Amino acid sequence: MIHPGIKTEPAGIRQDDAGAGFQASENETGSRSEGRANMTGSRISAAGCKPEGRASYLAGIDLDGTLLNDRKCITDRTRALIHEATALGCEIVPVTGRPFTGLPAEILRIADIHYVITNDGTMIHRLKADRGPFSDELLSETTVQNSAHVDAAAGEASGRFGNLCAGPEALRYQEPIQSHTLDRETCLAVMDAIGWDIQSAGCATVCEIFANGTGYETADSLDTLIRHVRSHYLADYYGKSRKPVDDIRLAANKLLSGPGINMISAQFTSSEDCDAAVQRLARIEGINAARLSIRDIEIYGAEAGKGNALLELASFLGIPHEHTIAVADGGNDLPMMDVAAYSVAMGNAREEVLSRANLIAADNNHDGAMEAVMSLLTPLTAHI
Repeated sequence: MIHPGIKTEPAGIRQDDAGAGFQASENETGSRSEGRANMTGSRISAAGCKPEGRASYLAGIDLDGTLLNDRKCITDRTRALIHEATALGCEIVPVTGRPFTGLPAEILRIADIHYVITNDGTMIHRLKADRGPFSDELLSETTVQNSAHVDAAAGEASGRFGNLCAGPEALRYQEPIQSHTLDRETCLAVMDAIGWDIQSAGCATVCEIFANGTGYETADSLDTLIRHVRSHYLADYYGKSRKPVDDIRLAANKLLSGPGINMISAQFTSSEDCDAAVQRLARIEGINAARLSIRDIEIYGAEAGKGNALLELASFLGIPHEHTIAVADGGNDLPMMDVAAYSVAMGNAREEVLSRANLIAADNNHDGAMEAVMSLLTPLTAHI
């Protein structure tokens, strides 16, 4: 279930007279000009160099619709640019709403990627140096059982997706370095607000809980979900990233006594039911309830979210805020864009994302994310 105002430019930055990019201006706090910069010619203008043995910059990049193209793949060009950016001292960090088990195996195979932020910023993972190989040629048992329910024509077309999910086996290749969880009282209040009983009127028709890198939902709900997706890629994603349970309440109680619950998501039959749940959630302190669509909500602790996770990781790595970049396309990426020193919107981004960006890149089918990151990094690090 992955899915206003004007952003002030970082201190020391202004748009140049030609409108081609950003230039340094010492002791000046810039504000957004009426125009938006294109990728060509844009650059980070703070001075700096790569410290020996550690990263100097951090680029948090959304996954679906941003780092991945529409076929859910990393192109050879993007892969090469990730390597170049890493050599310049920039940590390239995928930031996604997916749980860790739902990450594409191809992402985890890239040795230049050392950290991943998942579950909309509720978890930060450090990846081990030795991660492979992944058996991504094999679909999970759940996916195989339900593959017959996938639309045949869509399945044939989606067979060209080569980037299947890593699945549960990938968990042994990572080490969580941050995990924000909901306390028991808050979690139970959230579940009551969205409705435990999915058969009752006004309650969530799908309720998922996310803990320790995996999603959990009832077996019937998961079976229905996979039956209705129209591509083998999505069937693989849901099959590998979710664990079926008989009773979501019992599963939640068990997880609350163990690793804790990072995030809860809910889908409703109608926008009116979702509206009512949002109003009930507003009375619960200490949470963020992100509205993904007119019928979908994701709930996590107020201290979590993509933006806070980006800043936490930067602090952990000793990277100054003025060297942080966010690249994104969707509404749930706005917290990350708002806190990063430099925000990049994909050419395929929603208008609300475009309006908050310092820089607009090419779309995700033309390597826009990494082309933009390199456009920012290259002038800054030219002397290294």
